[in-house]
Amino acid sequence: MKSELKEKYYSREEQSSEYDFTIDFDIHPFRISKTGIEKYYKYDRKDGQEVEGWEMVTCTPIIIHSIGECVDDEAYMYQIKYRTVIGQEFSKWVTPEVLLTSSMKELVNLGLQFVDADQKNLKYYFKQLLGYAYQIPTEFTARTNGWKKENSIFITGSYAHMAQGRKEILALTEEIASAYEIKGNKKEWIENLTPLLEYDLIRLKCYATVAAMLIRFIGVKSFIVHNYYESSGLKSVSMQLASSLVGNPLELIKDADSTKVGIEKTLEYNTDTPIYFDETSNNEKFREAIYMIGNEQGKGRGNKEGGIDKTGKWKTVVQTTGEQPLTKANSTNTGQQIRVLEIFEGIPRLDSDYIETVKDTLENNYGLFLDEIVQTIFKRKDKLKQVYKNLTMFFDKSNTVFADRSKTYFVALAVGGFILEEIFEKNGIPTKDPHKVCNKYYQRVVIEDRTIPYYLRALDTTYSWHLRNKKFFEYSKELDPEEIFTYTRGSIELFGWITKDAIYYDPDKLHDYLVSKGFNFERVIQDWKNNNVLEPTMMKTDTGELRYKSWKKYTVINGQRVKGVKIPFTRLQEVLEIRDGEIYDIKNSDEVKIEEIHVSLIEACSKYLAENQKFKNVSYSPEDVADMFIRSEDRTELLMYGRDNIVKAFRTCKNRK
Repeated sequence: MKSELKEKYYSREEQSSEYDFTIDFDIHPFRISKTGIEKYYKYDRKDGQEVEGWEMVTCTPIIIHSIGECVDDEAYMYQIKYRTVIGQEFSKWVTPEVLLTSSMKELVNLGLQFVDADQKNLKYYFKQLLGYAYQIPTEFTARTNGWKKENSIFITGSYAHMAQGRKEILALTEEIASAYEIKGNKKEWIENLTPLLEYDLIRLKCYATVAAMLIRFIGVKSFIVHNYYESSGLKSVSMQLASSLVGNPLELIKDADSTKVGIEKTLEYNTDTPIYFDETSNNEKFREAIYMIGNEQGKGRGNKEGGIDKTGKWKTVVQTTGEQPLTKANSTNTGQQIRVLEIFEGIPRLDSDYIETVKDTLENNYGLFLDEIVQTIFKRKDKLKQVYKNLTMFFDKSNTVFADRSKTYFVALAVGGFILEEIFEKNGIPTKDPHKVCNKYYQRVVIEDRTIPYYLRALDTTYSWHLRNKKFFEYSKELDPEEIFTYTRGSIELFGWITKDAIYYDPDKLHDYLVSKGFNFERVIQDWKNNNVLEPTMMKTDTGELRYKSWKKYTVINGQRVKGVKIPFTRLQEVLEIRDGEIYDIKNSDEVKIEEIHVSLIEACSKYLAENQKFKNVSYSPEDVADMFIRSEDRTELLMYGRDNIVKAFRTCKNRK
């Protein structure tokens, strides 16, 4: 029986082979066949006779079938095809070190047969094979979705999209491998789902799906669109419809009941593609991930080698659903609120038979618009920034920091709608004006929103007043040790003073402005005190205790004693989520002079020169250094000032004595 089994199942001579292990180029002194790898030998014996022949290196054949170039980091991988000691044949992707270094012993665990003494011959064998790398087929591989190779390739799962079309690639991680499938037929999708597309809420979610793929080109930060409603309203079904435009809803939509690390990895693997989390009500801690999503990068972590793993980064639009709001239930989470568009709306109850038809359609028809969407983005991507600017004009001017940030999100959704409506029109689907759809929700969610706490709305209004009237504020010379800034001079009525640490608002001017905007000034001051927004004047009692004296603060600015309502920048950053790049900014127009370069830009340039001493040499011009700095830094708060101002900043830094 043993003999019969061995002959039937394990005989390498008789077993049919799926792979052809022969090769068409010379790899002397080796030869390979389905029986293994052999090496030619030839030497003279002591008796003078010449001996030659073939010796077996391994009886388990292995070849390099293709070379994969990873578009994430330009690393290479080799696809090996091999036969194990029991005759099974497999294909596997491995890193170069597995074939060319001592890591080769990993192949033994795959079922190949060799000992340590054979490794030298095997390394030489693979070296000979790679000498013909130009004859070995090559293909792309990818670990993550998104735009690669200077935005010339767009990865979605097992597909690489290029301007000239789509080709299949190897997805190296399971997280992206199966989500972007294509199934069914477009005619059935259109016929059964077009009635649902008439609802603006579903249209907006479809726009968000497309916007995730293009916000990189329009300079908008990642954000969340959260649709909350009671346990009805087709929240999940509408999300499935939006995701079915590009892939399999069952794979694309994740349950929000995930850890923060799990959410982070989902974001990292799916940059530049839409991300969906259903039922945030299942995870009370989901809101903890909101900051991370908006910050567009994960947490740095150490590895077992003692180093730090590369921090994951992303750009995307995340869609979520739930029965409760994500941030509005907690009025102190201002930083969270500014990253989320919260929409309280559901789809009216529809006929149950039609809903079943919708669900069946979504289960069997998806991914049918992916190619058209990506190809349209390829055609339009160089003009998307201009489209964004043009669509901005259709939205009411924002008057506060909150509204301004949220407005950028709705304009981004409108840009996604601009792309999608073009595709819908080609496919015979009735179209809508994307700016009208998005404007409707902008008015409702942002302009008419009264859920922001009173003290926050007052602070937001006050800071926005400062941004629009910078020339009426005097800047402390401590902000300008290099004499770059200009200062307010002459007979001008000041609204306040700016120091390195705080804004001092003139009490009378602040009172008049807030009252003109409908605020109760006394309530605002009391609320600011209660929420530690103000830095009041304190006094010591006879017992040495500090007690509150006044909400007005005295200080000396540029040699002059002033009295004002002091609001520290640290509190502005914490409460209003203002970036460093916006704190000291005194630009008043697009024509920015060298005197008005942001102080943090100067500091960043100085730090870059300190870390790269060779760039201080005169052989590197400010223009050269600026270009290298821009390529090395992914900081939109600096790049927003433009290359010319970064060049000027480096010129200033290089001229310092």
